[in-house]
Amino acid sequence: MSLCQLKKKNRCIIEKLPAVRMLKALGLQEGMCISVICNQPWGGPVVIEAGTRSIALDKTLAKQIVVKEV
Repeated sequence: MSLCQLKKKNRCIIEKLPAVRMLKALGLQEGMCISVICNQPWGGPVVIEAGTRSIALDKTLAKQIVVKEV
């Protein structure tokens, strides 16, 4: 499933990231456990918590991130 399909407060493990350098620069990597803080309506960002940081990702980018719900 894609990251943007998860509901608020759900935890997941990143299975596959698109080849976007920005994601690695933000510290995201495959196998990492993250949680969804909120999923904004009308094409807004998906806000995730990765470690102690909150990161807002564009919805089109979040659709490309494959995750497995924990």
